Amino acid sequence: MSELADIDDAERNRLAVLTAMSVLRRHDGAVERILCSASQVIVYELGRTSKNAAPRWKHTGIQGVLHVIERKGDPRFRFL
Repeated sequence: MSELADIDDAERNRLAVLTAMSVLRRHDGAVERILCSASQVIVYELGRTSKNAAPRWKHTGIQGVLHVIERKGDPRFRFL
């Protein structure tokens, strides 16, 4: 039987947060805590093809996990 199957949900969540913090700190060493997360986001840009054209949404090609973090320094908050 897997060792992870023997732990409760609270402990599993704690381990997931510790793992996420470890990964985020590789990108930004000033991370203090994760304020909230989204498991899947897609970024779109609102733009116009010409001055008189109606605005249209364009897929940017950016997608994945999004974390809102609090940092030790400036800027105090950041998206990662």
